[in-house]
Amino acid sequence: MKRIAFLLTLAITANNILFAQDAVESVDSSSKPKFTPSEVSTLKMASTNQGEPGKLNYKQKVKYAQNTLDAGNYYDAMELYKELNEKKPSDLSLLYNMAESYRLARDYKTAEKFYKKVLDGDASKYPLAKYYYAQMQKMNGDYEGAKKTFNEFTSTQSGSEEVKSQLRHAKVEIDGCDSAIAQANAAAKYKVTHLEAPLNKPRTDFAPYTANENTLYYASINDDSVLNGSLHKSGMLISHIYVANKVNGQWVQGSPVAAPINSDTIHTGYPVITKDGKRMYFTQCGSAQGENEIRCKIYVSTFENGVWTKPKALNEKVNKAESDNTQPSVVQGTDNDTLYFSSNREGGKGGYDIYYSVVNKGGFAAEPVNLGDAVNTEWDERTPHYWSRKGTLFFSSNGHPGFGGFDNFSVKGNGKTWADVKNLGTPVNSSADDLDFTVGEDDKKIFYLVSNRPGIIGLKSETCCDDIFQANYTFIPTIAVTGALKEREDSSSIGPMSGARIEVYDITEGTPRLIKADSVTTSNYFVPVQAEKKYSVKFMKAEHFPQYIEVSTLEMEESDTISKDVTLDKIIKNKNYTLGNIYYEYKSTELTAQSKVTLDTLYSLLMENPSIVIELSSHTDSIASEEYNLKLSQDRAQSCVDYLVSKGIDVNRLIPKGYGESQPIAPNSIGKKDNPEGRAKNRRTQYKVIGELKRKGDKIQFEE
Repeated sequence: MKRIAFLLTLAITANNILFAQDAVESVDSSSKPKFTPSEVSTLKMASTNQGEPGKLNYKQKVKYAQNTLDAGNYYDAMELYKELNEKKPSDLSLLYNMAESYRLARDYKTAEKFYKKVLDGDASKYPLAKYYYAQMQKMNGDYEGAKKTFNEFTSTQSGSEEVKSQLRHAKVEIDGCDSAIAQANAAAKYKVTHLEAPLNKPRTDFAPYTANENTLYYASINDDSVLNGSLHKSGMLISHIYVANKVNGQWVQGSPVAAPINSDTIHTGYPVITKDGKRMYFTQCGSAQGENEIRCKIYVSTFENGVWTKPKALNEKVNKAESDNTQPSVVQGTDNDTLYFSSNREGGKGGYDIYYSVVNKGGFAAEPVNLGDAVNTEWDERTPHYWSRKGTLFFSSNGHPGFGGFDNFSVKGNGKTWADVKNLGTPVNSSADDLDFTVGEDDKKIFYLVSNRPGIIGLKSETCCDDIFQANYTFIPTIAVTGALKEREDSSSIGPMSGARIEVYDITEGTPRLIKADSVTTSNYFVPVQAEKKYSVKFMKAEHFPQYIEVSTLEMEESDTISKDVTLDKIIKNKNYTLGNIYYEYKSTELTAQSKVTLDTLYSLLMENPSIVIELSSHTDSIASEEYNLKLSQDRAQSCVDYLVSKGIDVNRLIPKGYGESQPIAPNSIGKKDNPEGRAKNRRTQYKVIGELKRKGDKIQFEE
């Protein structure tokens, strides 16, 4: 099986595009015609016009077409089979190979038509024809028809290893059809738009990466006169890394990144840059001297003195021999980079898997870790992109149920543990191939992806080639906080409560900002909130202690209701309540900053109950004399009162009382041994409600 491990297999010649989706050989054609060595020599002499067959007889043309298809020259193969089909329109082997050439060139509509002709002839000779016919139905958006055909295919008797594999995959495809049908009318979460020319051009544009909101790196397989002025000497166009800038809100045509990043002899793509802008990781793909098979490796270049240095291949832990290692995504840490990438090395789950490796700043890569069954499947997982802020990995796969060939997925995790994989849905995913979902402008919820869906700038068909698309996240989830309101008089008496008041504060930026105040007339509350926010909700009622709850919607991507029951404790007169975290400097009456934060909760209680009078008491342990401790505690109680008065509380509602060491709640010593824990408990600040200020006529009087 011939593999070129870019996004999919990509290569372009002077007069055609060579495209393979990890190019699958046709194993159904049991009688593939192959050339003998002598025939190869004859064909070379007979071939003219840049590889077009010259005066060949019919059998030679059949062999030539087969070799052209096997070599990955799908557009040339299509033209050859068209000519052969005109002479023998009922030849099933020609029809099947014609369907194969259109499928591999990603002309789904034409491929579907020719697979149907094969099935109408003699489907038993080509057991995979039904599978691929169903796949083309699916990729043309006929999910009901595809599901029916896939189900028919699952009754096929096992044959070759490829048939067995596709029988297993058909079940995934059926699940994908069901998902597409179920979500046909679902609300779209993204608005997807095609990036028009001149950024997207004919042939293939892929691997978008935004260094900042005005700088976009990407890869493109197009004639590049900047590098070499013409086609590569082999007749093949080479993919290069480009960089584009945004002018007046629009991306303009990109320019190739200067050497030594790009090369005029090997494919270069998939650029990613560390957050500090000092390291670029990317992929280069080429063939060794005398070898036909193309292999891909991941390289790193450092930015020094305003230029990128000569790239260095990462060590063989990442660039494992006899495998493709490609499509890096980097997360920069304090000392190391975490590199996610795709590889088809031995020991994986099957096909291409996603791995991660820790790479130090010197470029040494640790042994890669396979992301495991939670992410990888028997088939292909590609184009990883890790979103650090959300702890989310985006990747593409044809092994998880999807709407087309490759779909974009997301999964939350940290490298070792992963949650459930989620399909990003339409319109991010289509019935075609959709890959390379990456974060663009995080704060504006702008993303990018690559697709060959209709609407691309295509050379041969409406789905032949990949273009870059922009995806704006537009979904606004409906989120609310709700729950029961209860009151508690003591530990055994809890019941429903009504008549509470609510204040909602936005604390996303740190400083609380009041956004809503409301009254609740029932024993249940309901507060609508927004996504991407943090809230503090305050519940209040006269003669009750206020209660706070915090709510975060930062990680919520779906509409949901957050349930939180709230219980308010009723204030009991003459009961001591301890204020935690009231601290002073050693032998000082000055309040610490933390103490003031704690007293602010008491301030809220006094504001919510504007008539109550409290005694605010301070207690010490037994160190020092009783007289000293009594004065110290009185002064400390007065400090608390002074702080509350400074915030606007009527001094007549606050009675400072210092008790010194006279009311311990724990022993200061046990026998002759000091008891530090007991002393800490005794050093406390308390308050109790001792009465109310009530108006009688034109006077306000204290009443117990």
